[in-house]
Amino acid sequence: MGTSSEDPEGRFVFDEAFVASAGIKEPSARERTGNPLTRRLAERRRRKEMIKQWRAPRSGRGRRPGARTLTVVLAVGLVAVAAVLAETDPLGMRPGRRPGTPPLTLIPAPVVSPVPTDAPSGAGDPFAGSPAELYADGAAGITFPVARATAGFSAKEVQVLFARARALLTASHLDAGTLFNSGTDRFARQLDPDQRRAFTGSLQNRDSTKNLRSWLMNFAPKTSELTGSLIKVHGVTTLAQAARQGHRGALVKVNYIFVYPVHRPGLPGTTIRVIAHLRGEVFHSRDARGEWTWIYRWGSSNANARCDVEDGYVHPFYAGSQPDLTGRTGAPVDPYDLNQDPGTGCQTVNHT
Repeated sequence: MGTSSEDPEGRFVFDEAFVASAGIKEPSARERTGNPLTRRLAERRRRKEMIKQWRAPRSGRGRRPGARTLTVVLAVGLVAVAAVLAETDPLGMRPGRRPGTPPLTLIPAPVVSPVPTDAPSGAGDPFAGSPAELYADGAAGITFPVARATAGFSAKEVQVLFARARALLTASHLDAGTLFNSGTDRFARQLDPDQRRAFTGSLQNRDSTKNLRSWLMNFAPKTSELTGSLIKVHGVTTLAQAARQGHRGALVKVNYIFVYPVHRPGLPGTTIRVIAHLRGEVFHSRDARGEWTWIYRWGSSNANARCDVEDGYVHPFYAGSQPDLTGRTGAPVDPYDLNQDPGTGCQTVNHT
């Protein structure tokens, strides 16, 4: 048989079996005009004959009718299944889009004052005589630059990133439940799902170097109450294009000082100022499966907090507390200096 435009290579071969099976599809004149019983019997015979022809062995290029179509259907089905797996990855076989396990050693060692000689008495303004007098109240002290297109993200998308960074700041260092009730949920909800699992899982680890509770300002249970209603905040937020672990994106850096006037429960006369200097990096990128936000640095050095308790909580160093036996190194540092690098180890502050 010659080739045609529909079969340029002459691949379609009509063998005897194919012709025979095709020939039995047309009913005879008697079957078309017979009674219903005759027609049903004829139809049954035709079906048996078709099944017989289909099951007959083949050789050479002859194929069962429809075999090519069946192969195509199976192939399409496999492609469809593969597409679904590629989108959902239920077996977790693909490398994750996330940049890996969150860093566990981001938190500078706390700095302490051995004797808080300039601590407020609990009467009047608890910020009097300190730089915090000029700081903004609470979240009003968290500021951001003008959102601009960065690293392929529009100004509107950067504005969303700013909102996420603000939520992380307030959840970790201003939320009352976080501060005084050991809360972690509000902060965790702001994290990428992968990082959230790592964060919440780490809270069960008794090794303080692997417990990420120190990402939060969690005052140790039953140690502290807020004097008054205000927390003073001062700092700066910057935006830049950056790369992290092979990913390019927009990087928000936060550098803030939070000043907490706290006292022993029921004893406002024991008020001291605990100063937390938070530094953090919030990175936003995208890959083939979408956009994601990841924390690369988060944590604060805390003045007027003990160095000798390593459980992830902040333990205020009240006047009359047992001596902190942790050895201090280096010259005294200013806890209100945004440019102060707390370094490593346990250091003394020059004022609170």
